Amino acid sequence: MASRDLADSEAKKGVKATVIAKDGIAVIVNKDSKVDELTSAQVKDIYTGKQQNGQTLNKERIIDIKEW
Repeated sequence: MASRDLADSEAKKGVKATVIAKDGIAVIVNKDSKVDELTSAQVKDIYTGKQQNGQTLNKERIIDIKEW
């Protein structure tokens, strides 16, 4: 079981991937935040580290990104 795609080397050995579950996430935003809309791609960028604290998103500065 892995929470990632198979590596090419694994697939070449005949390993097959089977999805047994999917994770859900909730995006909780401070009510005073001026960011009022995020696309799925923007949320992905936040959680994968492409979007960093202090950068601008939708013309507003992100002050603090936390993972719980």
